[in-house]
Amino acid sequence: MPSPPNDGGKFDTITTVTPKVHPEYQRASMQMLYDQPLLGNDQGTSPMNVPPALSNQNGVKRKVHTKKKKKGFITANVAGTKYEIIRIVIEEMTFHKARDDDEMANLIWNDSAVQHEKIAELRNYQRINHFPGMGEICRKDCLARNMAKMIKSQPQEYSFIPKTWIFPAECTQFQNYVKELKRKRKQKTFIVKPANGAMGHGISLIRNYEKLPVQDHFIVQEYLDKPFLMEGYKFDLRFYILVTSCDPLRVFLYNDGLVRMGTEKYHTPNESNLNQLYMHLTNYSVNKHNENFERDETVDKGSKRSIGWFTEFLRTNDYDVAKFWGDVSELVVKTLIVAEPHVLHAYRMCRPGQPPGSASVCFEVLGFDIILDRKLKPWLLESCRLCIYIPSPLSRNPRHTTNTAPITASSIHRFLAFVNAALKDAAVGRFGVPIPGAKATRNMARWRN
Repeated sequence: MPSPPNDGGKFDTITTVTPKVHPEYQRASMQMLYDQPLLGNDQGTSPMNVPPALSNQNGVKRKVHTKKKKKGFITANVAGTKYEIIRIVIEEMTFHKARDDDEMANLIWNDSAVQHEKIAELRNYQRINHFPGMGEICRKDCLARNMAKMIKSQPQEYSFIPKTWIFPAECTQFQNYVKELKRKRKQKTFIVKPANGAMGHGISLIRNYEKLPVQDHFIVQEYLDKPFLMEGYKFDLRFYILVTSCDPLRVFLYNDGLVRMGTEKYHTPNESNLNQLYMHLTNYSVNKHNENFERDETVDKGSKRSIGWFTEFLRTNDYDVAKFWGDVSELVVKTLIVAEPHVLHAYRMCRPGQPPGSASVCFEVLGFDIILDRKLKPWLLESCRLCIYIPSPLSRNPRHTTNTAPITASSIHRFLAFVNAALKDAAVGRFGVPIPGAKATRNMARWRN
């Protein structure tokens, strides 16, 4: 097996994506960032050189009831997170941990979605780790509903998501589809998922459609039965996306992530193996309970590996790596375009009067779960807000990577380094071109509606 790249994960320009969904969209310069190191050296962290951050862009002096900090340091309120890794990385980056009741900290981190009133109260120098309206692509039923509209309008551009039905509203459409399959003497496998579920809970495979409870709230998708296999196992890929602005839409793609493998050799679904979830599902939360689950602290072995390693695997086996990353980038951009009108509307409702293109007080880290078919075409399974699950202690060194955590200290360190750059209002100048431009975003929003 090829060795993983020894870069620890970084950002850089991987491709220029220009999907053919709309003339204005074609003219937009759309770049995903993929290779620019964010930290000082490879031996560990170095303090970020930050300017004074407690200034108010409106020129209004405000008394801040916090302990006096050294000039030039960023304060972070992490009272809203239960994950110790966030506090560790905050300390590594030399951010100053604010009091739990300090509402004026530069950075505010919450595990759950934030109320609109909270975003409306933020000062211009503050940043919070959620956008309003992002649930439109982070809930399975909302993603399916919004994607269906785009598929109806642009079927060729939005051919990267399996056929999906939302129950009970689309039960009749599903039954008609099944009748058409029977008429053609075809049979397909479908996967049933809770509308707002996570971590593999409540997922099942079916071939007998009559057993579906038509009144329950869930989604049904066509099962992709010809996946790209690794060593005979089915797997999916978890990519991490950082959104730093919705007006214009500014998106960054992290060049590493997770390869999550099933723990039973894959066979095409049939009546005898539908219940073998260790074969058909790739969720870590499911497969960790199998005795065949391989835990390994390296990135090139075990049931969880790194996308960096997978990229080297593709290159070594003469697959088109540039096309692979280009397809993933395009999928990410098109999916976020689906969310953009909702996020932009909700954000402007929270921040009325804020000029278009001004610095965003919100950012968000998203996880995109993608599966590859035999032709290496990426298919979107779901997108979700940042999920942090640490089953074993991590080294305090943010360069440390471990195969047992969905997101590592290294990843979070770089995400926050990027947000730190945004706090300095230098993200565009240092790290690339935003995608797409503000004008194109507004035009796409009108086209989308």
